[in-house]
Amino acid sequence: MEVSEFEHLAVSLRQKVVGTGCNLGLSVSEAEDIAQNVMLKLWSMHENLEQYRSIDALAIVMAKRLILNERRRKPTSPLEEKLNLIADHGNMPNELLEKKETEAWIIKKIDSLPTTQHTILYMRQVEKRSNAEIAQILGIEKDSVCALLSKARASLLNDIRQRMEAEEKRMSKL
Repeated sequence: MEVSEFEHLAVSLRQKVVGTGCNLGLSVSEAEDIAQNVMLKLWSMHENLEQYRSIDALAIVMAKRLILNERRRKPTSPLEEKLNLIADHGNMPNELLEKKETEAWIIKKIDSLPTTQHTILYMRQVEKRSNAEIAQILGIEKDSVCALLSKARASLLNDIRQRMEAEEKRMSKL
């Protein structure tokens, strides 16, 4: 494949790879980094690209594998994975600051739960244990696990509602 052909092809491939990265949960900047790596790999093999039926499919498979490799290299705790599901509202500094403050606030509220509620919530939500397993491990009744888990969730929900109401009041005064 000639340089000019590759340059023409790279424009559309880059857009597809960035889209794939964003669809797999990456931020735009992370997806662009992956796209850059894919383009470099494709360029290094540009002389042999004609042997592939679909260069688009090759680029997307390469992107997915690079994303997987990156995630394997950078292990996250289960709690971080849950917090990463909070919608990314862009890369504006104030939005990133708000997101970090919200994450810190949630962690603080979870940590402030009574020890038994915190333990049960962690075992249920992070470790994905059943109520029966939790009851057996902690040596309590299954109904107690249900009640304590419900109290922990209700407490967190109440805290979140109070925070949202306070934020709404603050915003209405502006």
